[in-house]
Amino acid sequence: MEKLVDGEYCVQYNGFRKLRPGGVPPKLGQQPDLPVGTKECRFYCQEPSHPLSLLRREKLAEVNLKNFRWGAYYNLAPIEKEGHFLWVPVSSSQAVLEIPHIPQALTAVLLEDAIDLFKRCRNLIIFFNSLHAGATVDHLHLQAVCYKGKLPIQKALVKKEGNFSFLEHYPINALVFDDSNVYKLKGVVSNLQTNKIPFNLIFIDNCAYLVPRNPAHEVVQEFPQGVLSSMEVCGKLILTDKKLYEKVEEHLIKSAMRKLSLSTAQIANLL
Repeated sequence: MEKLVDGEYCVQYNGFRKLRPGGVPPKLGQQPDLPVGTKECRFYCQEPSHPLSLLRREKLAEVNLKNFRWGAYYNLAPIEKEGHFLWVPVSSSQAVLEIPHIPQALTAVLLEDAIDLFKRCRNLIIFFNSLHAGATVDHLHLQAVCYKGKLPIQKALVKKEGNFSFLEHYPINALVFDDSNVYKLKGVVSNLQTNKIPFNLIFIDNCAYLVPRNPAHEVVQEFPQGVLSSMEVCGKLILTDKKLYEKVEEHLIKSAMRKLSLSTAQIANLL
């Protein structure tokens, strides 16, 4: 079920999202680190016998990007009726599909591929949730959804400060890049990961939005049923609690969103 709150924010009730691995957070605030390694991978990328393994899913598309070959797979708990996909690097040995286990972090070459995919797929919203910013699987993956409307983040004003642009009059602080300066993402993303700052990276139309997250507010009191990640940053909330869905109001959404990101001063110190 979906509805608009005050004509601005889209809110979806999607109980199936509770069933995905890591779909129910254990506490408010910062969450425990995900298990590390192939045996603990929630994509079961080396276990074709597991019923949830990516290796058992139909590969919907495949594309050679600048550095890796990527495969698109359906998401087991989709958030868009028009389509919600996972993109992961793939390889093959003697015609046998293999999915190498790569941790959920954006190296320079993986970020190059993400930008390449963005430029090829302007009809999709493509996003990356880092660990502690919405990722529930520690295996490198991008997500993509088909969304035909305009999200609130796309309507927000953008102001330039020095060498960077920021959202203005929006509840979340974010850096904004376009085709002319998207290459600057490399240095900023590298700084965030070096300083262990979680983030969301969202590509829509011809813009990339980078949101450095406040790890103390990974799960917020207003929406304790899960981590608010990239789609929530954009102004579309996916809720698994029907009672919460029924009573959600604009002030709750804005209050939660204000907590998610670092301040502009904190972001400036990372540039």
